Amino acid sequence: MKLRKAIRHASMAGAAVMALSAGNTMAAGVDFDGWTVSGGTITPTTTFCDGTVHKCTTLNSGAGFLQQQVDDGTSVYIQTIITEQDADSAVSGTTTVEGSAGVAYSDESFVKADGASPGILSKQSVSDTQYSFQSDTSLVSGWAAQTAGVATLNIAQSFADPGTTVTVTNPDSTTTTYKAGDAFSNKFNLIIDSDAASGNVVGKAMSLDQSVEMGDGTTRNTTDVQAFVARQLSGTKLTTDGTVTLVDGNEATNDTVTWIGDSTTTTGDEVMMVWLGQAVKIGDAPDDSDVSFYGYQSVDNKTTNTSASTFTDAANSAGTLTAAAAPFSWNTLFNTAYDPDLTTPELPVVDSSVVP
Repeated sequence: MKLRKAIRHASMAGAAVMALSAGNTMAAGVDFDGWTVSGGTITPTTTFCDGTVHKCTTLNSGAGFLQQQVDDGTSVYIQTIITEQDADSAVSGTTTVEGSAGVAYSDESFVKADGASPGILSKQSVSDTQYSFQSDTSLVSGWAAQTAGVATLNIAQSFADPGTTVTVTNPDSTTTTYKAGDAFSNKFNLIIDSDAASGNVVGKAMSLDQSVEMGDGTTRNTTDVQAFVARQLSGTKLTTDGTVTLVDGNEATNDTVTWIGDSTTTTGDEVMMVWLGQAVKIGDAPDDSDVSFYGYQSVDNKTTNTSASTFTDAANSAGTLTAAAAPFSWNTLFNTAYDPDLTTPELPVVDSSVVP
């Protein structure tokens, strides 16, 4: 499995993202991605630099670099765009893909040119298809945050290792190549809201999703897998009061955690939920009847210092992976307050399909 190499590359790119914080979208009359690049020459699009809404004047340019003045009739900005020195925008059909979506690396920012308005609107994007790595970081502060009253730092990173393949000799002496079942994927998101005037943090949302197929890369794994999900919310990112009651399947006991959401009279609580699921084949049965399952979920109110947790090691009696005990449900209020698409985690199925 190439996991170690993938993590090393992702960590290096992630460090670069953290060192060079970057942007949001739409603020105070300017926006991102109004440019393309060919052979390292960055050219603003006529849609953005149209000479009417935005009047653009080049200040400095070079391979993978453009700095220009942007006048929207109300304010004057300095826009800086950085790509790789030999970058070319991707082409979809006959259309050139504009902005960060069309290149492997870009850093774009706007600052006001009046010398009296601190703040920045910026974003950085890194994409490496070889390691299925994607990182997007945005920052809105100072003048760029005044309209909404909230300064925001937004970091999103994901990477995956597709794993290795194994070749199996069939009874008729032919061979079949399968995915080995040793793939890995990881997703991380962090949003921090700060009050534009005071700089105090007023809300935070963190999510982490990880899936690990536990094959050894030499024999075909069709069952062994582990998945992990975490969500941590506070302040502006957890606006609704809520309650979670966890029933321990082994001890038949109930534990309840409640929280107060953000409102005009309180900053709200900080709540974290964790879910872990695992399946491991522990015998030599020809089917999956000897697969051992483990599930765990916890919820913690870090403000009131209350917590609840539950787990199950229920046996899979039907001999199929899909017959495993269902994962524990997330609380509906916790879902809709931040991520309406977040559903109950499912234990992923190992991909050991035939490689064409």
